[in-house]
Amino acid sequence: MEEAVLAGELNTLSLETAEDELIDDYLLGSITPEEKCCFEEQFLITDERRQKLKFASALIEYAHRTPVEDDSAEQKTAQKPPPRARTRVLLSWKHIAFIAVAASVLLAVLAGRELTKLRQQTEVAQETRSELTRLQAALAADNRKPAQVVEPSNGPVRNAEDAVNQIPLIEFTTATRTVVPPKFRIPAAAQFARIDWNISGPIAEKYREVLLSETGRQLWTQEFPSALLSPAKRSTIVLPASILVPGNYHLRLDKGTIGGQFEEAADYVFRVVRE
Repeated sequence: MEEAVLAGELNTLSLETAEDELIDDYLLGSITPEEKCCFEEQFLITDERRQKLKFASALIEYAHRTPVEDDSAEQKTAQKPPPRARTRVLLSWKHIAFIAVAASVLLAVLAGRELTKLRQQTEVAQETRSELTRLQAALAADNRKPAQVVEPSNGPVRNAEDAVNQIPLIEFTTATRTVVPPKFRIPAAAQFARIDWNISGPIAEKYREVLLSETGRQLWTQEFPSALLSPAKRSTIVLPASILVPGNYHLRLDKGTIGGQFEEAADYVFRVVRE
């Protein structure tokens, strides 16, 4: 389900509902011992899920302590629902209570959150644009004069093209959603990292590139017309190495469709290793 959310095939509300139901089943003992072990070791890895578990546990405890007043023993036998059914009803109300509490906080943080995301994307775009401008200027200047030997700290660079080639690079030709993603090795001293990918199939009118962290957070995105592609149908992305911390990443390629919409065309998965 998490992969479906990242791929845009499922909305986050369905994922949150599934998480809540899984927590309910865990607290009500509706899962196997093996599933319980996996739940404790792999599912409860975030503060948000642990808080949901505490909240649901408190509601169950309240359900067990709340007395049920009936007029007679026969009515108790005939009308009193089993404890697990009462708990299920209370947990259904839990979703409403949880949404009400979340809604009171959502409006307060949504604007700041979106502003922070926009600021991060703007900073990355500005850094990338500045670096590309510098490299283009260096290449243009290099074409007008003989090559000169430069000795930077990380090794000899003979011209501007060599400087571009020394940026850590990973290349993709086909989608890489595999069990073991390819490694992108980035030296600790590297300031920028470069990603090249080749388009296969018919050319669309425009494209969108989206870089996502392994938690699904959008780190960088850009749209461009197909006219900017090289004759070899290759696109090059240069990013600040500082945003590529060790971990797994998705580079999603979306194709523009009629009507101004986008649909996923490829998903390049890779793992960053800092050296």
